[in-house]
Amino acid sequence: MINEENVARVRGGRTVKDFAAELDMDASTVSRLVRKIAEPGPRVIAAFLVTYPYPFDHFFRVTDVES
Repeated sequence: MINEENVARVRGGRTVKDFAAELDMDASTVSRLVRKIAEPGPRVIAAFLVTYPYPFDHFFRVTDVES
């Protein structure tokens, strides 16, 4: 799961399109992520960790998967 609070901090007041451009990602993917429609996959995680100098747990939380 994403840590919505910390993602919102680095996003600031930027539009999804501008935020996605900074992450070098598609705006629709970032939109689904910030609206909590999608969970982050490996590419999303990599984009955040490459773009921003924070550890994994600053942006993401690992949760149990229910069967």
